[in-house]
Amino acid sequence: IFDVRDDGSKAQVLINQWYAKPAAGGGDPGPVQNLIYNVPGVTRIVSGRIEGQETWVGKVLVVGDVTITETGLLAIAPGTQVVFDRRHDSEAGGADTSRSEIILAGGGLLAVGTPAAPVVFTSASPTSRPRQDWPGDWYGIRVLEGDLKLKNFVVEYGTKGLRFQDTDTRFNVYELADGTVQQCSDRGIWLEAGGDKAQAVVLNRFKVLSNGGWGIYAQGPVQLADSQVRFNGQGGVYGEAFGALTLNRCVVADNSGSAA
Repeated sequence: IFDVRDDGSKAQVLINQWYAKPAAGGGDPGPVQNLIYNVPGVTRIVSGRIEGQETWVGKVLVVGDVTITETGLLAIAPGTQVVFDRRHDSEAGGADTSRSEIILAGGGLLAVGTPAAPVVFTSASPTSRPRQDWPGDWYGIRVLEGDLKLKNFVVEYGTKGLRFQDTDTRFNVYELADGTVQQCSDRGIWLEAGGDKAQAVVLNRFKVLSNGGWGIYAQGPVQLADSQVRFNGQGGVYGEAFGALTLNRCVVADNSGSAA
């Protein structure tokens, strides 16, 4: 349902609860009806702001933007599946009003898996789709401000897998290692922020595979080590400014556009 009376952008309007019977003339509308998400095995359904400490375990269904505020801390346990309802954002906000995302807007995001039990961010719908049908079921993880620790994790079937937008990271801590970013419809990893207040984003032992756009698009400093960037649709790696991108012991190959 789109409300064209707003700003003309066709922002999504979601009805989570409703009554099955009319209440005209003071009639009894009956019990309230709740939207049921047909996703098996879900242990928790989430959306909205995180302002305190929160831990996700099991299979977590995201139905709208999750925003971690300055006072918030989200910890995701090893082996947790974070699944996103396909092309749906109950918050109707963020970078895409029709796709859910995780927004780090202060505080911290800790998603630390193990080699045997990674943390997986993926679509809630079946993901056995052919390469030419990149769905972009959810938006991705956006970093606006705060501390970020991602280790032994997978990001897949989003629009932009990891998007870094913080222009001043001098007082933030990033720890990023052993990650796979794959099958996103646009850029796999996008470092949008640069300048003299942005420290280098260090990516160790990453696999950036089969994304629709560039594998890694760096408008600010990125250091990539012991990693693979392969099979991406637009190109492998791109550094917008001289010195923006440093590669050590990496394989950049088999990309449809430019290698680098």
